[in-house]
Amino acid sequence: DGQIDRAREEAEALEAASVQSSQCEREAMQAERDMLDLKKCEFMLGHLLEPEPGTIVTVTNFGFFVELDAYPIEGLVRADNLIDDRYYFIEEERALKGMRTNRRFRIGDRVRVEATKVDLRRRQIDFALLERLNEGSEAEDQQRRIGKERKRSEPRARRKHAAETMRHKKPRQPPPKRKRPR
Repeated sequence: DGQIDRAREEAEALEAASVQSSQCEREAMQAERDMLDLKKCEFMLGHLLEPEPGTIVTVTNFGFFVELDAYPIEGLVRADNLIDDRYYFIEEERALKGMRTNRRFRIGDRVRVEATKVDLRRRQIDFALLERLNEGSEAEDQQRRIGKERKRSEPRARRKHAAETMRHKKPRQPPPKRKRPR
């Protein structure tokens, strides 16, 4: 019976030690994240109002987060600060859509932003949108529609001549794909 009691005590002590160890590890990870966020904010204080390209990585009902290409830094573009339209959140698409312009901001869209506010206490960076670097599928859809309308109105012989001319040209090679660091 003595050995069983000692084994139980040791098991309980090991369990308590593992719980404490896990808690310490979680606290260390949180401290590391907080320190990195603080360092990113301090860095961006020296880069306020500098235009930087980036990619939308998250869209919420209050705006979207952009990760800069040059630095592993994220900041928020608030929907209230988008002055060209009033935007609302479409949850199914994870997109912000303009009420008047139907312009959308989605994950993966390329934008140019500048840091306008850095809050060291909260460890938050606010960006202002300068421009879209790709107008996304809306502009492409519009170009496709225009192209289809032109094809319908073009005489058949003209289309045939254009097709023959294109057949003799070398196909254009797409540029090589860049690998993004993770």
